[in-house]
Amino acid sequence: MDQMLAIATRRALGAAAVTMAMAWTPCVMAAGQWAVSRIETHGTPDDKLLLEITEPGSTTPNKVQVQLRAKLTEGTTIRIPDGSMVELESANGEKIRSGTPAGKLLLRSTSARGEAYSVLGGRWVFNVLKRLDFFNVTTQTVSAQTRGTSFSAELDEAAGVARYRVDEGRIQILHPLLARIAAPGGVREARLQASETLAAGAPQKSFALTPESYLLEFGSYADAQAQFEARLHAAEQANDADAKVNMLIALGDIHSVLGAPEQALPAYSSAYDIVRGPADGYWQAVLLGRLGNAHYRIGNFAEAIHYYQDSMRLHEQQPASEGEFTVEEQGANLAAAYLARGTYRCAAQVGEQFLGELQARYGGANHPAYVGFHGVIGSAAYGLGDFPRAAKEHEQALTIVRRLRSRFRKADGLTYHEEVAEALNALGWDHSALRRFDAAQSEHRDALTIADALFAQPHVFKADAHHGFGVVLKGRGRAVAAVAEHRQALEILAAAPRDVIRLGLGRLYLGEALLAARRPNDAVEALEQARTILQEKIPDQVHPDFVTLHKDLAAAYRAWGAHATQATTAAATARDLDAQVQAREAACLK
Repeated sequence: MDQMLAIATRRALGAAAVTMAMAWTPCVMAAGQWAVSRIETHGTPDDKLLLEITEPGSTTPNKVQVQLRAKLTEGTTIRIPDGSMVELESANGEKIRSGTPAGKLLLRSTSARGEAYSVLGGRWVFNVLKRLDFFNVTTQTVSAQTRGTSFSAELDEAAGVARYRVDEGRIQILHPLLARIAAPGGVREARLQASETLAAGAPQKSFALTPESYLLEFGSYADAQAQFEARLHAAEQANDADAKVNMLIALGDIHSVLGAPEQALPAYSSAYDIVRGPADGYWQAVLLGRLGNAHYRIGNFAEAIHYYQDSMRLHEQQPASEGEFTVEEQGANLAAAYLARGTYRCAAQVGEQFLGELQARYGGANHPAYVGFHGVIGSAAYGLGDFPRAAKEHEQALTIVRRLRSRFRKADGLTYHEEVAEALNALGWDHSALRRFDAAQSEHRDALTIADALFAQPHVFKADAHHGFGVVLKGRGRAVAAVAEHRQALEILAAAPRDVIRLGLGRLYLGEALLAARRPNDAVEALEQARTILQEKIPDQVHPDFVTLHKDLAAAYRAWGAHATQATTAAATARDLDAQVQAREAACLK
């Protein structure tokens, strides 16, 4: 069975139970609503039923007596008791009913364009009678998209699977996929999304909720490339343009995510050339975003910004399916690119703008894009010296990602997921800047514990934690011990897949610790190495990190003695670069 890489971001909500009685009365059906069209209790028709209802915008469920023809609105979550059945009719006339086992459903949206649901538990049957632009059903990380069919979706959290069965027509299933490639310096992994079609007559199929359960392993980049190139060749032989685009995207994703983003550019560009017709605006926007991602990973941040902006403009013109927040997600990418380019005020402004738009469209805080927005805004605040704001934003990102990854929480209280480790390290830096060293030490320790459990090989998150320990120690006046931690971090980075920015910044942190340890000559050496490495990604040096680096060089040369000329030159370079950074920031904010 061929699997095609595709885009999807999905999540599920949960709520604790409470007992509270109230009644909803029948009302007239309207757009954006569902009517209760049938109720059964132990197989017998009934005219009312006590349900557990969570109203839109709330996280607290209530016990509600619902009558036939009662109205339910978008954003409502319902839980059906065992032994009962409820059928809903949408404003479009589509039919949704609970099955066995009974469960929980989030009514996300219904409009003339389409409908969207999240199965939060149990089995639900969807009878799609009217052809719509979209009809999306999500079960945590797995989703189905269809236009006119009859199918069922079941979420079995205990087994860790989502089950789909098609009675009429066909549906497209999107599920998580993990690609693992043996690469120089260690194994690289990428979490991708696979797509396949399930048709009537096929047996019910189960899809794992975690990407690890759908693992493609390759002995090398060449093996992975060969497999997808073979599929691309088959699509070309069959003159199947859609399959060709899918395989080109797959090739690009493998290269971009797993360490060869330069090789992703031709694949994405070729796919873009195929979909340049007026009817393919959505895929043009997708591929512009992919090109932005590749340029971002290469370090071409200005190019990435250009592609993200073009992708957003095109996405805004498309009738994106409900549940896809493509404009906002590209906004998160754009903010991250501004951050990487060192334009912190611009990154914060863009992040806050699109965070507000996401909040307006999506009334919860469980969308993964929230993590990215709060992370970018927090990192921008850190770069601007607003450490309390940075800590606040990073704490919000950590809270959300812990909630999203709650199934990875273990008895020791830690949530064993790489995104949690990354968020903990970011918060640790904030707390060090605020001189809350105990909190910072704890956060970096937890991040290292998680990273050690997840990655047997050297990993950048392990290095990040040791750099964090070094900053804590330097802040406490233990510069010699800080030097040792930074050296340990650099040893890890040397053994991990090459990350130029982390290698350069690691040398910068080491130089600062050496300066604090009163070893200015060694500090100069480390800082000069940092400059050489960072220039691989930022050749013009117009970045706040280079401003900091040259200020540190000036201080190190002064402390070394008899190097007044070098100190003066470094200080002047810092001032000049800072002026260029501010000019770039001002141009961005216009």
